[in-house]
Amino acid sequence: MFTGKLGQSISFRFQVIVGCILIVSTIIVSTMIATNERKMLRNSLMVKGQSFGSYVAHLGQDPLVMKDSIQLDALVNEANRDEDIMYAVIHDAKGNIVTSQYASINYRSPRLKPILSGLPRESEIQDIVAAVRNKEAVAELSVPILSGAVPVGKVTIGMSENKLRRQIETTMLFVVALNLVVAIALGAVLFFATKKIILDPISELAHATASLAEGDSGIQVKARATGEVGMLVDSFNRMAEELGKRRKELIKAQGELVLNLKAKREIEKRQAKEQIDFLASHDPLTNLPNRTLLADRIQQALFQAKRRRLQTGVLFIDLDNFKVVNDSLGHDNGDKLLKVVAERLTESVRSVDTVARVGGDDFVIVAELAESEDVAKVTRKIQEAVGRPFQIDEHELEISCSIGISIFPKDGEDVGTLLKNADAAMFRAKELGRGNFQFYTSEMNDRVVARLTMEKHLRRALERGELLLHYQPQVDLGTGSIAGIEALLRWQNPELGMISPGSFISLAEDTGLIVPIGEWVIREACARNKAWQDAGLTPLVMAVNISPRQFRHAQLPETLERILRETGLEPRYLELEVTESMVMHDAEVAGAILAKMKKLEVRLTMDDFGTGYSSLGYLKRFPFDKLKIDISFVRDITTNPESAEICKAIIALAHTLGLDVIAEGVETEGQLEHLRSHACDEIQGFYFSRPVPAAEMEQLLREDRRLRFPEEGLAHPERTLLLVDDEPMVLASMEEVLSEEGCRILSATSADQGFELMAVNRVGVVLCDLRMPVMNGTDFLSRVKEMYPGTIRIAMSAYADMETVIDAVNKGDIYKFLTKPWEVNLLRQSIRDAFRSCESDRGKSES
Repeated sequence: MFTGKLGQSISFRFQVIVGCILIVSTIIVSTMIATNERKMLRNSLMVKGQSFGSYVAHLGQDPLVMKDSIQLDALVNEANRDEDIMYAVIHDAKGNIVTSQYASINYRSPRLKPILSGLPRESEIQDIVAAVRNKEAVAELSVPILSGAVPVGKVTIGMSENKLRRQIETTMLFVVALNLVVAIALGAVLFFATKKIILDPISELAHATASLAEGDSGIQVKARATGEVGMLVDSFNRMAEELGKRRKELIKAQGELVLNLKAKREIEKRQAKEQIDFLASHDPLTNLPNRTLLADRIQQALFQAKRRRLQTGVLFIDLDNFKVVNDSLGHDNGDKLLKVVAERLTESVRSVDTVARVGGDDFVIVAELAESEDVAKVTRKIQEAVGRPFQIDEHELEISCSIGISIFPKDGEDVGTLLKNADAAMFRAKELGRGNFQFYTSEMNDRVVARLTMEKHLRRALERGELLLHYQPQVDLGTGSIAGIEALLRWQNPELGMISPGSFISLAEDTGLIVPIGEWVIREACARNKAWQDAGLTPLVMAVNISPRQFRHAQLPETLERILRETGLEPRYLELEVTESMVMHDAEVAGAILAKMKKLEVRLTMDDFGTGYSSLGYLKRFPFDKLKIDISFVRDITTNPESAEICKAIIALAHTLGLDVIAEGVETEGQLEHLRSHACDEIQGFYFSRPVPAAEMEQLLREDRRLRFPEEGLAHPERTLLLVDDEPMVLASMEEVLSEEGCRILSATSADQGFELMAVNRVGVVLCDLRMPVMNGTDFLSRVKEMYPGTIRIAMSAYADMETVIDAVNKGDIYKFLTKPWEVNLLRQSIRDAFRSCESDRGKSES
């Protein structure tokens, strides 16, 4: 029926299944019919016998009671006439046979003749019944004979099952034959229907599949089928049709592939060459032009500038403190930062300008300029772009950049010169405080040469013993005695002479030399302090500055512990000064480092406090012992109300946190008294002593030199008058006129001198001329009002602008205005009134 293993397998299995179904169904159906037929015939026979027995039992009640054998025999004979009944026996109540009619059994069952011949009719009836039962299949029924409700006997009837058996056998044969014919007919119908609906389509599908496998993609299955087979056939036809299309497309594509393969290889070679050329001329991190391509771009820009008579600006950009980012956050975050910077720089210039990365955190921008001044606009845009906060992963960073600018043609006419000069200008920008830009001048080139020379000498300074320490005392404002010493680094070079720290510390920081130099400073300071203690001098704390790179050095705590152990100095006599910007750059890391240092039991001071971006929350958590007020606030503490308020706030804040306060850079008596009046703990500066060599410092300690505090002028502040005028003759004349007023008179020829006197003396009244150089009287009195609000202020002038005077009076800057030349009595009366007002105000405040 089928060809191939698949067809033979399906055909064979289908035939076996159909045959098994026919055989099993025939057997089951025949068995069920025969069993049912037998059951029905037997039940019919039993019902018939039961009915007949009940009839004989009913009729035999009276004869049995009366022992009427004739009537009983008639009943038995009546029973023998039914062809289904083999024998009928009547028993009495005692079980004895009372009937004498049984011979008819012989006639009804010929097979009993051998058994019945010659036997007695009455006495052998039990044996006859047994013999019948042994030779025949008998269905025996017993029915009681009742007289009223009393049983008087029973009727026993034996019925033959031979007829029943013959009927069952005939029925079985007929049913089996009929079922077999029906099953064969149904099987044939099922087989041919299934063959047409399922097997034939599958056979054709098998042939088509084989043809499709051999490459005949145009084959189609023509057989029609429904259901799943129909879906299979339709799917196959669609698949064959699609494969045919795909084959045609593939052949076409193969042809095109063969035609384009050579062209593709050429394209790949060209792309590879372009990639190699790109990598050779661009920075792999930022994809910006590198030095090689930058030189070509500058050369092209110079050519265009010459041809069009324009100028070209070369901007050399360096990120400030980028090493801090790399050291604290890792190089991966540093690379991310450089990428963002590159994007911002590119967005800040025109598309015709060039942005290049020339290494590390250095970038160069080449811009075409119509005027030299145009480069300032570009520079400001760059600084604004770089100055915006950067979000690098979970870190928010703020950085600045220093920019050096050279202009073609005035600063150079070739690539090398322009780049060199822009680089020199950038270093000049860093020297001036970073975060700014500088144009190139010839002096900058000299500075670069000097820097390189200094770096060469600095690398040898430590090994040649050219470094030394000077010491500056720190004075307790409570006792006036020396409370501590700060060690300050100096460099004595045979060729360059004595070099101040400001000239080489930043260079040492940039080159990394600050780490070994810083270790030497700590060791030398500790050893010197220990030597002074061993010599019998009073033990004092020695303060040493820690540089930013030294602070971030991983081995700093271990280095400190080793130096203290080797020098024998107790840790409590070593004080480490750390700048505010160092700890606030990464507060978490700084806190961990400070904790390790504090664990050694050394003292910690926050240096330059107020110049950075302090977080009071972190300040409270840091284990500092002291705050040092930066010199920038102390310098103008007597003349600038803002600086005065900042110093006052720092002192109050430190004391609230349980910290001591030291002010550096104290140079005048006025600065000293101002700090002292606001409860500053210690001062350090030229007013007491400059930094001195070790021998001079030792002499100061042996002499027990102390600070002498001015006391004069503090007893009667309400009777102290300050006269301020830039003309000495005018001052002398006023002093003579007012000498009889019973007040203490102080004179100053400038505003700065006046502030100094007010800081040292508690002045009740100030009389100031409005027309003075540097700072006029109006500004002076306005500041006096802010810094010394209880002081009465009088203005005097011969050429005063009345609008200015009226404005000052209205604002409360002055108490009264007098004109020059003055009238003696009016002047004296005005001073008397002013002192009365001062005393009245002081009395109100005290009450």
